[in-house]
Amino acid sequence: MLNSQTCPCDGNTLDRHVQPSILIALAKGPLHGYRLAGQLAELPLGDGRGPDMAGIYRTLQWMEQQGFVTATWDTETHGPAKKTYQITEAGRQCLSRWVKSLDHYRRGLGRLLREARKTLEAD
Repeated sequence: MLNSQTCPCDGNTLDRHVQPSILIALAKGPLHGYRLAGQLAELPLGDGRGPDMAGIYRTLQWMEQQGFVTATWDTETHGPAKKTYQITEAGRQCLSRWVKSLDHYRRGLGRLLREARKTLEAD
């Protein structure tokens, strides 16, 4: 029996879209991790589900190493210090490339979906 919790057909394996989602959120302004996760959950691919925080922080660390984001510690607000992330010019250029890649991917998925529907209708 198919387990929709682990089957890729359920769409739960779209983790590769975390990077452009982070760039989109940070292009609107600097955010710390918790607020960023909240914004990612509101994006269309988030589907209202809470994102994987460990995955977000791993991606942010990689993106910082690549120069797509910068991070600073916010010690001015009440409570514990928070790491705040901001998009860089290289991050904006990366987001621009993501737009082109996602548009190309969308067209390919449209063709794939049409073929899948035709196949199912032929059964």
